[in-house]
Parts: sequence; structure tokens; C-alpha cells
Amino acid sequence: MTNEEIQKSIETLIPPKESKQVKAVWPRPYEEPVKKMDCGMRVFDSGATRDHDDDKPDYDACLSPLVLETYAEYILACSYLPDGTRRASDNWKKGLPLSSFMQSAFRHFIDVWKLHQGFVVLDKRSKKPITLKHALCALLFNVMGYLHTILEKENDRKN
Repeated sequence: MTNEEIQKSIETLIPPKESKQVKAVWPRPYEEPVKKMDCGMRVFDSGATRDHDDDKPDYDACLSPLVLETYAEYILACSYLPDGTRRASDNWKKGLPLSSFMQSAFRHFIDVWKLHQGFVVLDKRSKKPITLKHALCALLFNVMGYLHTILEKENDRKN
């Protein structure tokens, strides 16, 4: 598939949101210019100073609010059980075996791959087509759950 065909496929699988999407720009429009002192301190136009941030994670730069919002909406939709009741959105943090996350991640990766190649993927229960957005969120859930479980175990060993 060409990039153009892939883009058209994505556009048909993920309907655009009604609100106008704003593209990210660099430099970020809400940031004011920052000068750095020889010692690494940042000096703002207001005269305020702060220590350097070169070795600190920049969550704003490495995370996407669009992805996090879509993921949270996916988790909310998945929190409704067949009987109409709702489980807590963080129910998965109670603990699932790594094998459960891995098996599910593989299934959802196959869905993503098939959708990427232009195939229609049907939900196993409803038999309705799933979107690429749904498949990616399902994959993200399992990757996040797997990593969370590992990090939680590492933190338990350190404490």
C-alpha cells in the first residue's frame, strides 16, 4: 500500500472529530523565550529564574493529549459490562498475569496490522467492524498494563 492509500484507509476507519483539530507547532505558541545563564539557570522575560530542565522529562513533548483523551474514552467505553454495570476504569491495576496482557496484545496487534493493510476486522462478539483507533487503544491498554506490572514489581523490590 502506498502512503496515500494508507492515509485514505485511516480516514475511513477513524472518523474525524467534530471539533477542529489544531496541529502542533514548534516552537510552542504558549512558551515564552528563555535565556540561559552560564550556570544553566533559565531566565524568563519577567526576570524570574529557575534551574535548568535539560535532564528532566518533558511530558508535554513526549505525550499526546489527543492520544490520552482517545485512550481514556476507550477505557470508559470498555468499563461497561454486558449487564449494564460498570467496573472501575483502573480495575486492571488489581493485577492481571503478564501472559494475559501478552496474549491480548498479540491479538490486537494482528488487528492493527490487518487494518493497516486494508482488511476489515470484525469484533469477535458483535461481528461489527472495529476501527483502527479502537485496535490501537486495545493494543496500548495491553502494553501499558504489561509495563505497569513490571514497574510495580520493580518498585516493590526497591521499597
